[in-house]
Amino acid sequence: MSYVPIIDWACAVERGALVLRVGGQEYNRLHAEHMWQSVLETVNGYPLRPVGSRFGRLIAVGGTPAAFTTLEAARRHAQQLPPVLPPEDVPGA
Repeated sequence: MSYVPIIDWACAVERGALVLRVGGQEYNRLHAEHMWQSVLETVNGYPLRPVGSRFGRLIAVGGTPAAFTTLEAARRHAQQLPPVLPPEDVPGA
């Protein structure tokens, strides 16, 4: 089954209405779910997901300020970064 967002997350009015409807804690949970459901793939521990921008649709490399016009460019960038450790592998976590 494919993910269908409950609102247009790019719309500030819809996000504001959702906060008022469900409260802050549930909004944060729904937003986190949306963020992970929109991940296209993970490369080297970095989630790659589509984002809207003033330049059109880009592929963001999670945890970095980088975004690219193609998935392949985002993959190449993520492969060149230091690997991200899963939370259970982070020392002291």
